[in-house]
Amino acid sequence: MLFEQAVKAGWLGGSEANFLNWMGAAVRATTVNARDPVRVFVSLVKKGHWNFVTQEQEDRARVLMRRLRETSMTAPQRIQAVFDPVEMTPLPGAKSGTEFTNDQHGSNRAQALPET
Repeated sequence: MLFEQAVKAGWLGGSEANFLNWMGAAVRATTVNARDPVRVFVSLVKKGHWNFVTQEQEDRARVLMRRLRETSMTAPQRIQAVFDPVEMTPLPGAKSGTEFTNDQHGSNRAQALPET
């Protein structure tokens, strides 16, 4: 598994939190408009820029982690599960028209979208 290789290479520690960070970086790299998602992913992981992963991307990563750990799935099914769309539902109390942005301190915060 690539995560284990990254841990052995010293890119990050082998904790559950770092696996979530890893998966979040993968989700971010594949959902932002980038010419080279692999470079985005490697940069996030090697530099530890977890603050660029939004809450929605982290939630998707959690869903993907659960899918990957389902024992009834074969290896090809687990791989396909990473690429299958995941329906995201807003958290209770979330207001529509809200997006998350990185502020000058690098933390994600909610910001209301302008009215259209």
